[in-house]
Amino acid sequence: MLLFTTIRSDLIIKPIDSTLTRDQYRSFIASCTGQSNTKVINWRTPQHVDIPENDTARVTIERQSSGLRLRIRNLTIDDQGEWECVGTDMDGRRYTKQFQMNIKIPITFHGDSIQYAALGEQVLIKCRVQANPSAEVSWFKGRDKTRIGIPNYERTNDGLKINKVDMADNDTFWCQADVLETGESRDFPITVIISKSVTQPRIQCSSPCAIEKKAATLICEAAGLPPPKYQWYYGNADKLRPVQFITILKDPLELEIYA
Repeated sequence: MLLFTTIRSDLIIKPIDSTLTRDQYRSFIASCTGQSNTKVINWRTPQHVDIPENDTARVTIERQSSGLRLRIRNLTIDDQGEWECVGTDMDGRRYTKQFQMNIKIPITFHGDSIQYAALGEQVLIKCRVQANPSAEVSWFKGRDKTRIGIPNYERTNDGLKINKVDMADNDTFWCQADVLETGESRDFPITVIISKSVTQPRIQCSSPCAIEKKAATLICEAAGLPPPKYQWYYGNADKLRPVQFITILKDPLELEIYA
């Protein structure tokens, strides 16, 4: 059995910096060569997995006359960590050299630009921020971007919780992210629309109404926020069919039935 003794020398990695920062989704290459009688035998991932030689793989090695080239296509956050080059000499002594890879993820917002909040209810305004290095998130409200405080608002990892929605929340909210290490700063506007369940639906029939072979006008009214949209059906409750008569859309909606 061959016994390896690990020595941290006699290998050269290019780029030469011991810590590298690269953008997510970019490609990356690094070379590792030996000195004198040292032979490079492999590259290892931050998860301590030996990298096979596979031209179609996202992460692969390429054999060169003087060593091994590491090729990574489409960098991801999983590539962050310590990458290691491994080599041996003629006496079986093992050599390693490492570099630290940091993956930079620009500020990315996950959330809808228009969101609805039920009046009087507890609601989460969704805005999840992804960034590496991690971002510091702040919330503001209105055109003048007034900083949001407590007690009615509470910041969470997934957004801003409004403990009890009132009409003053019918406004623009700003989800702001700052990365102090890179100086990157972005904000994301969210238009919050106050919603209220549809209530007090009713149908009226203007005169004359329900007279055979006479035109009739039905008027549907309901309350709600945003204002309700109307669509007419007829028939029994268990078998409704859309109205095919000529309709005139107004506010409230009117249905004219012609003789």
